[in-house]
Amino acid sequence: MKSSMKTWGALITLALTLFLVVVDTTIMNVSITALVQDLNTTVSGVQAAISIYALVMAAFILIGSKLSDIFGKKRIFMLGLIFYMIGTTWASFSTNLTMLIIGWSILEGIGGALMLPNIPVLLQSNYKDGKLSFSYGIIGVVGTISAGIGPMIGSLFTTYASWRGAFLAGLLLALIIFALSRSLKQGKALEHKPKFDFLGAGLSISGWSGIVLGILPDQPEIDNPAPRKRMEFSLQQTHL
Repeated sequence: MKSSMKTWGALITLALTLFLVVVDTTIMNVSITALVQDLNTTVSGVQAAISIYALVMAAFILIGSKLSDIFGKKRIFMLGLIFYMIGTTWASFSTNLTMLIIGWSILEGIGGALMLPNIPVLLQSNYKDGKLSFSYGIIGVVGTISAGIGPMIGSLFTTYASWRGAFLAGLLLALIIFALSRSLKQGKALEHKPKFDFLGAGLSISGWSGIVLGILPDQPEIDNPAPRKRMEFSLQQTHL
């Protein structure tokens, strides 16, 4: 058992990480109605939070990869995990949309962007030849399954518990990953560490921001309670 864990501990750690990040990107899509009611916000407001999460992930994933080359893959991976744990804890106690955006959209988004690009590189640092091919196959399967069951997990939490429980479950899984991360090898350091490209990072953030914010629909009802009242009335009619 110990020898198996020593051999496959890194794969289990990285597979759980991929599961965590992929599920996190889809789990809130099915909890919009509950979020609107609990946070006293609007559908468009929650959709904006989801879009900001995607924006942060897209803008910081290249930055996370560059930071890994400079400071080391495992260090940046662990930094991302810490960001994620702080963010999911904050999001689970959200009382308004702003808190949700800070915890989930921003902090968890940054955490995911720092962890995700390091998964294949850390696999290469921990496995060789046939074991590496097997590991890539497992990671591919986990990614596919995670994308499919994320909405179902969100539905289960929303229906039988609370959307807050989904964030707390993410925290529990992140703590397990943190405990297992000792099995990850740092990998060989680069002989010539690249310099951080501040201009490129700024262009990446501004470019992705322009794309995501440009395709967001107008949201005039965010500060208007009328759409929320119409939604509440519709829900009451459905229950009747």
